[in-house]
Amino acid sequence: MCAQSFQEIGSCTSGTPLLTVSNDRKLKCAWRCQNNADCLSFRIVNGACHLLSDLSITSNDVLDVHEKCYAKTEIILCEGKMVTLTCSVAKKIQINWAMYGEDQGARHCSKTNTITVRCLADNAMETVQNLCENRSSCEIEASNAVFGDPCQGVYKYLHVKYTCL
Repeated sequence: MCAQSFQEIGSCTSGTPLLTVSNDRKLKCAWRCQNNADCLSFRIVNGACHLLSDLSITSNDVLDVHEKCYAKTEIILCEGKMVTLTCSVAKKIQINWAMYGEDQGARHCSKTNTITVRCLADNAMETVQNLCENRSSCEIEASNAVFGDPCQGVYKYLHVKYTCL
């Protein structure tokens, strides 16, 4: 499942990595990124895994020209956070599934709720499709302002699965 949650997007940004682990293989690096909420992409340079908090592609960065970058295609975004979904050149975003709300105590974000509830915004899939479908990149904010508030007083998250076609 973990390896299927990533796609090659070309060159990564050269920003400061969230984490660098030496002598790491692609699958292990993907697992590390999948289990780090702040990680949106990773690259391996000389055997070292670099977890990145950015999905942007830097095509003119000479240092990254020969490095492959792997981006998450399943994003879990905590309430109040923003993300940019990005596909490589000539590919467009296809939204497969989207959910905004809380799903019975799922522990995706550092803030937790005192009660266990299941509340989902009815418009999550349609909203994400309107923002992102058939675009090469789009910006999404996980917020009540964008999706409405399906359960007041409960900390929520956005979960999106997409592919680049």
